[in-house]
Amino acid sequence: MHWKDLGNGPVLVSDVGEKGVRDPFIVRSRIDRKFHIIATDLRIANGKGWDTAQYEGSTGLITWESEDLINWSKAQRVEMMNMNG
Repeated sequence: MHWKDLGNGPVLVSDVGEKGVRDPFIVRSRIDRKFHIIATDLRIANGKGWDTAQYEGSTGLITWESEDLINWSKAQRVEMMNMNG
């Protein structure tokens, strides 16, 4: 498989949650055959660092969906754990 750099910057940008993502992966639904990107809602920039991200960071995931791997939905944040009880 060969990849071609588009050179146009990021294709997808998270504007929800921490406004950064890490460790994305693509899965395809058996139900609707749509593709889904699932990524960790994590941003260590802006002086936060790893300690803040680890102990006070997001407990959510960021997701996008697509029917053709070209056109993607807006980013959505999914909360995975309620830290407040």
